[in-house]
Order: sequence, then C-alpha cells, then structure tokens
Amino acid sequence: MPVTLIGVRVEQPSNSPIILLKEAHGDRYLPIWVGEVEATAIAIGLQGAVSAKPLTHDVFCDVLNRLGVQLLNVTVSALKDGIFESYLSLSGHGTVTCRPSDGIALAVRTGAPILASAEVLDIAGVALPNDDGHLSALVLRSGPGREPRICIRPITRPVNSAARTASWPSEKSVN
Repeated sequence: MPVTLIGVRVEQPSNSPIILLKEAHGDRYLPIWVGEVEATAIAIGLQGAVSAKPLTHDVFCDVLNRLGVQLLNVTVSALKDGIFESYLSLSGHGTVTCRPSDGIALAVRTGAPILASAEVLDIAGVALPNDDGHLSALVLRSGPGREPRICIRPITRPVNSAARTASWPSEKSVN
C-alpha cells in the first residue's frame, strides 16, 4: 500500500527520532523509531541539502545511476520480533533487503515511492485522534485480536541534530 513520508520528528519526552509515514488512501500513520544518524540522513535528503562530500546514500544513488539501475520502490514489508523489515525493488535486478531508514533515505533522494504492507499497517498502524499537525496522541495497536493501548506522546518538533547526543536506540516497533 502506498504511504507518504510526513517527515522526521522527535518524539517527546524521550527525544527519540522517528520517521512518520501515512497511508496514502487511509488515516493510519506508521511511526518507525530510528537512530539520530539515520534520521539526519533522511532530513538532509528532504531538505535537498548538498554536503561538501557526498554522504553514503548520495554515493549509493550515484552508483545506481552509473549502473543504469532505477530504484522502483521501497517497501516496509514485515514486523518481526519488534523489528521492521524492508526491501528495495531495483529495475532488472530484483530486490535487496535493507533497513527502513536506509530505504527511505534513498527514496527521498530518488523520488521512488514508499510502500508498506497491509500486514505492517494492521499491526503497527497508528490512528491519530487529533491530527492537528503536532500529532498529540497515538493509539497504538498491539496486533490482531489484541486490545489497543493508548500512549500519549506529543511529537512537536522536527529533528535538530545539533541539540542532541549521539546515543540513540536502533530501529524498533511501536509495540
């Protein structure tokens, strides 16, 4: 299912960076907690900023271009043991497994669509009862057949790497 990248945000009060995706044809959001470096790579791509020396994702895009390979899409395909799985679909070359943050950083730079499986959205989809731009409350779904639990987590500002330390958790699920 197509999803839209809403952006990279900092979840409060833990100050953990998240990637926030939204169903293109629905009302569920998919938050993916990532590390600071990964969040910064996506934010730089969203801003279209160019560094003095190319960053890893920029180099990878250059390699794809030189080889004549197109990134067709990035798919967040599964959630296993609390870890999101994803893959890149490449023209003429099948798929390559990747972390969601790396795939999204490449999608931002290439304009490739981002997809999420229905299963992932069913398990980790987040309904926002007050979508006022600040994402004030999350309704977390624990999984099929389980009671949803409510967790208040204001998400109020974009990532600002200059104001943070370098110690962040790995990509993890909302559960």
